[in-house]
Amino acid sequence: MRVVFPDGTAVRASPLAARRAEACDFGLYLDARWAPTWPAALIEWEDFGLPRDPVAAAAAIRNAFARASAGEIVEVGCVGGLGRTGTVLACMAMLAGVPPATQ
Repeated sequence: MRVVFPDGTAVRASPLAARRAEACDFGLYLDARWAPTWPAALIEWEDFGLPRDPVAAAAAIRNAFARASAGEIVEVGCVGGLGRTGTVLACMAMLAGVPPATQ
């Protein structure tokens, strides 16, 4: 699924079942089962948990967002493409200028 943020930056959110090496310039993956053989970063992040290294995770998310902002095709994925992937997309939305909810 292609996600376009308000600043125009676009990324693709994918489940593991949609794994295709030729489909992106860079991948940010949240599960080692992706086993990318293309340019990618892997965040150690257990399903239903938190990233093992939050500082490194934040840097990887910022880097992937910067690549997407520069026009690269960036893919973000975990196993199902919903939970951890959705959390990363929320982080990227904030990088794109979406303000946090204040309720």
